[in-house]
Amino acid sequence: MRIAILSTFPDKKCRVGYYTYRLVQELRKSDEIKKLIVIGDLESTKADYMVDFKSFNLYNHVNEIIANELIDLIYIEHEYWMYGKTNLGFVMVHKKLDIPIITKLGAISSNDPGISLLERIRAKVVERVVVKKANKIVVDYGTSEEQLAGFPIEKIAKIPLGISTASKVEKRKKEGGKKTILFFGIISHHKGVENIIKSSKYLKNVRIVIAGRPNMDLKEILMLKEEYSKYNEIILDFGWIPDDKVKEYFSNADVVVLPYTRIGIQSGVLYDALSYGVPCVVSRGGMMGTVVNEYGLGAVVNPTNPEDIARGITKVFYDYSKYQDNVLKYQKIASWENVAKMYVGVFREILEANG
Repeated sequence: MRIAILSTFPDKKCRVGYYTYRLVQELRKSDEIKKLIVIGDLESTKADYMVDFKSFNLYNHVNEIIANELIDLIYIEHEYWMYGKTNLGFVMVHKKLDIPIITKLGAISSNDPGISLLERIRAKVVERVVVKKANKIVVDYGTSEEQLAGFPIEKIAKIPLGISTASKVEKRKKEGGKKTILFFGIISHHKGVENIIKSSKYLKNVRIVIAGRPNMDLKEILMLKEEYSKYNEIILDFGWIPDDKVKEYFSNADVVVLPYTRIGIQSGVLYDALSYGVPCVVSRGGMMGTVVNEYGLGAVVNPTNPEDIARGITKVFYDYSKYQDNVLKYQKIASWENVAKMYVGVFREILEANG
């Protein structure tokens, strides 16, 4: 089989690109895949081809590459921000390509109450095109049946985000001493950073680390830091975090807290934490909450209630060994080797069905 992948890719500073890179590394080990090319955006310098994802002519560029490379099937990674506000280029790729398409929907936004009505309408249009034209729709573990209402069940394949076991740390004992609570990722309004800081009031002997690139006014965050530092140490590190610092933060974390108020989205940060063997506290419901709850990877909480966030953190610390054991088990389930095998199985299924 000859496969094309349309996705961001390194050296673009993008978590989607990082995950595609790891998937590609594993897929290239498969004897069933005779050719695999990556079509990235204009910042994806390590891709085989670079095109403008936000161009209305995206279809023409992709179609030319597919014809030249004699591609049998294309796998497309989708996040709304990747393809511009309208997603017109993405839609046209689906409507006009005449080879089998497998589309990964990183989020099901049409029923996400955390975004505007206009965005939900746009998402509904895009999702309808994907439902009609894609041969298979890949979603993450944790995507609920409610989120997938209206999607033909026979087209759905649930595949977890992969976990890099190469970055796994040894099981650690977390007894005594000051515990480190980590929030990592883009600092934006729906991430619940302010409630993590406020949870300091209900915790003892911890340090709270907030690390990531801001995408919002930080005035409130800075004021809260000053107010709540009297309860526990609070460390802020704003900006793009280099790889060596990422490793340091996750290696030193006792728990990763992600109290997103937009529960309809997935987060690669959750899987970064799991790759380091770190239990998590996440919002109840939604994709992350379902995975964490089902596999016992930590605690689920009300993301708008600082006291409940503190309760979840305390719960994880109280039974830390159990949660970390569950994380180490999940690393095997969602290893990149297993994830790649799942994708190859889907590719094979679709190509066999299409002759």
